[in-house]
Amino acid sequence: MRKFVLDQRLAAAASLVRPGAIVADIGCDHGMLAAHLVMEGKAKHVYASDVNEKPLSQAKALIQRYGLEQSVTTVLSDGLEQIPQTVDTIIMCGMGGELIADLIQPAKWVFQPGKRLVLQPMTFVDKLRKWLAYNGFTIQKEIPVLEPTHTYCVMAVEYTGQTLELSDFQAVAGKIPPSTKDGQEYLQRQLKKYTRMLHGLEHAKQKNEKQEQIQQLVESLTDYLNHPVTE
Repeated sequence: MRKFVLDQRLAAAASLVRPGAIVADIGCDHGMLAAHLVMEGKAKHVYASDVNEKPLSQAKALIQRYGLEQSVTTVLSDGLEQIPQTVDTIIMCGMGGELIADLIQPAKWVFQPGKRLVLQPMTFVDKLRKWLAYNGFTIQKEIPVLEPTHTYCVMAVEYTGQTLELSDFQAVAGKIPPSTKDGQEYLQRQLKKYTRMLHGLEHAKQKNEKQEQIQQLVESLTDYLNHPVTE
């Protein structure tokens, strides 16, 4: 049976799924990640979910084509509303960080030890990291994914009940490993992004609070890159 070649983002997400997991792939799109997880023996069962009928029908067709109906169940659901609470791993890839937080917030059954979230935000990564920390979730690991014009991260998150208020630097750097080549590149791209932002703010006639905030962030990122901490 032909195996799927996942793109870097989905491959990173798949690598963070623990063997034998019962998975919900929220916003499953074409269903390739769900199919990959069961075909590789990584997941016991996957609920492939989407809020729209069209992508869900594409996922259904793929699942039927490969005879995976016993291992993959398609679910029409707005976020986690129709997802069985027996699921222990929730994947959310390819959506904005604020939307991810909005989808998790009402699903209180996720707020318990033993549940794993595998998240790949497309935007507002820093805001998502702050939201997770404030709501008792701890990022266990992050994998940087680098494309020529885009920078992503994929994170494994678990509920610990320990609430934290992250600084701007902590929210931007996350758990990206600064001692690896990809980690260095990810953080360098963040530094360039905020340095450009700072230069834009410096054109203002009067120094403001936002400019001071970005200046501090740039200094913290520079220092972190120059003195990486290995775990």
